[in-house]
Amino acid sequence: MNRPSSIPVWEFSEMNTHHFGQEEIPPAIEESSPRFYICRLRDTVNKIKFPLPPHRKPMYDFLYVTQGSTKRGKALTKYEVKPHEFFFLPAYQITEHNYVSEDLDGFYCHFSLDIFAEWINPEQLLRKFPFLQFNGLPVVPVNENGRPRIFNLLECLETIQKENSRFDLAAAYLLSLFTEVQHNETGPELSTKDTSLRITELYKDALSRNIYENHLVSDYADMLHITPNHLNKCVKKAMGISAQELLNRMLLLEAKVLLRQTDKPISDIAYQLSKKNPSDFSRFFKSKMGTTPKEYRNS
Repeated sequence: MNRPSSIPVWEFSEMNTHHFGQEEIPPAIEESSPRFYICRLRDTVNKIKFPLPPHRKPMYDFLYVTQGSTKRGKALTKYEVKPHEFFFLPAYQITEHNYVSEDLDGFYCHFSLDIFAEWINPEQLLRKFPFLQFNGLPVVPVNENGRPRIFNLLECLETIQKENSRFDLAAAYLLSLFTEVQHNETGPELSTKDTSLRITELYKDALSRNIYENHLVSDYADMLHITPNHLNKCVKKAMGISAQELLNRMLLLEAKVLLRQTDKPISDIAYQLSKKNPSDFSRFFKSKMGTTPKEYRNS
């Protein structure tokens, strides 16, 4: 997904401050590159200020859990990541990180697509590995046979990081890792889900991509070539809420990002997200969050 100029994204230094606080950034993180970085979860999670509120980053990242568990969001959906599972997040997608167990261990890695230029076109890369796509399923369990090779590749990437951060070599090992993950994944395919759930997933993806421009359920029904009534029935069956409530959740998520990642006036945010006047937007926000937009921004 190419980022529209109106969508806020934390740059690398801002992301570090957001995660660790200005005084707490570990030296290895501070000296790392937004193009490629990998570390052990056990060395960093105890320094991060959880929970992390909704935000966007300009790079791709993934977690691989070997022990314990963690809860992380991708747009409107929250996932629990357990041992021998990956969580992949594409650039510019909203994420939040709510929980880590005390015994969490594994690997964290972030990278930019430009490091793959010598090996593969970025568009080909995303087509080849669906879990890297904006609407891909982020949690990928791996079977027992593939775990030793995957762990070995992660250790090799860690060695590259520690020794010289050669991006071409890191890209080659990442491609090998993604191939192993794809070959050894054990997760369900979206095609096995019923129609209501598939339509709801498509609706959620459309909300993630278009919420700045489209604010009506009927707009999204048109995109999906179904009636608003049918869309509402599908969302109700899949999630137990209305299509409007899901749209409201996306508006709220974007509002949180804009309030924390920008200094835009609240009146501008109100208009950008819903074409509402500031007082209506503040009432909507407070009804969902129990606090005003200004209080949330300053908290």
